[in-house]
Amino acid sequence: MSQLIIPVTFSMRSTWTRHPTFNFSNYAEFAKELQTIVSATVTVANNDGALTVGAPQINGAFVQVRVSGGTLGATYNFVCTINTSNGDVLDMKGNLAVIP
Repeated sequence: MSQLIIPVTFSMRSTWTRHPTFNFSNYAEFAKELQTIVSATVTVANNDGALTVGAPQINGAFVQVRVSGGTLGATYNFVCTINTSNGDVLDMKGNLAVIP
């Protein structure tokens, strides 16, 4: 079981491109054994179609995703889900606010 991890929170302008990173290294599953991330997905539950989300990139215990666009004033809710080499399925939440 994972301990509570604070969600990734970031903001950007709709004209920007950002690369938020989800850091899974503090999860107990990574501390107890040498695990690797074998796959990752990033979903946005409330995407209104204005936000573009690229394919997740895995680097060790980190997952990075390219995002751009978005609707001014909107806050998007992300979930990054990973599968590890030991068969664990973990997730982390994130929030993106589009600012003026």
